[in-house]
Order: sequence, then C-alpha cells, then structure tokens
Amino acid sequence: MEFIFRIFAPQAIIPAHTVPAFGNPNAWKKNITYQAKNTLDVDYQVTINKNHFRSLKDYSYQKPEKTIRIMGFGSSIMMGSLVNDNETFGYFL
Repeated sequence: MEFIFRIFAPQAIIPAHTVPAFGNPNAWKKNITYQAKNTLDVDYQVTINKNHFRSLKDYSYQKPEKTIRIMGFGSSIMMGSLVNDNETFGYFL
C-alpha cells in the first residue's frame, strides 16, 4: 500500500536544516552549525556561512585585490559529507 502512495502521491521530504535558496528547495540554512554522527558513529560538524556555503568563515562577494579564490562544485564527496569542516577538500584548497 505504501508503495502506491509513494509513486502516485509523492511528498517532498525537506530536512529541518534546509531552506529554499538560489532556486534550490534544499539549500542549507545560513549561519548554522549542524552536528551529527556518521555511519561509523563518529561525531562530525557542518558549518554553513552567511552565503549558504560550507565554510568556517564568511566571505564578502567583493574579492580583495591580489586574492585568488577557488570554488569547488560537485557531489557529496566535494561537499564533505560525513566529515568535519576542517577535513573537506575545500578547507585544504
């Protein structure tokens, strides 16, 4: 019975730590720190800055002179799912 409802009457499942932003209904809320446990039962922390990016600090849209910025786009691996903020690819870039 549940199978029929899921096919013919699907409902959006939106986690409490998301909000519509940039046309994406599941963007991270800004200025939050989300703590959870990964599949190995290890605690990890996700920090989202004021621009909805995963970062420990806020960045202005205006780039300072003599500054190079690198932005990573990708899947959950690039975002750093299930790891701490200081263990993501973006943190090391």
